[in-house]
Amino acid sequence: ITLLVMWTGGVGSPLMGLYVFHMLFASLLQPRRLAYVAASVATVFLAIGLWWSGQWPREAAAASMALGWIGTLLVTVFLADQISRELYRRGLARLRQIRRIHTLASRLRAHQRAMVQHEKMVAMGRLAAGIAHEINNPLASMDSVLQLMQRNPASARPDSVAALREQV
Repeated sequence: ITLLVMWTGGVGSPLMGLYVFHMLFASLLQPRRLAYVAASVATVFLAIGLWWSGQWPREAAAASMALGWIGTLLVTVFLADQISRELYRRGLARLRQIRRIHTLASRLRAHQRAMVQHEKMVAMGRLAAGIAHEINNPLASMDSVLQLMQRNPASARPDSVAALREQV
């Protein structure tokens, strides 16, 4: 990139933007320290190339442009690093949320299965209570007729025996 910049006009070259792309990719693909080292190395190569080719900025406007490009390179590394860190942090947070949702969903399914089982048991209890009630009514009636017959055996009427037979 330094050679292209030197051939196309030095600090005022339209190819200076390639350094920004270079730093963008360096900061996305490298650890933070290496990205800053890459920006420093690129700045040193550019300075050496401009000094060696005799295009070192002597005027204040050209020098401020060179400082602006150096600042742009450093800011590019910083911003790309911050953005990639934030994206990584959000990705981890999203993975934690997904795991939490899966855990909650499995717990919900387990609770639903338990509730279905509970409802089945409640239904069976109601059915058993209903059956016991239906059996208990005739038995209670038969018991009361038998108690009456037992207290007063002489007064046993034939219709009492018929009522017992019917209830049986």
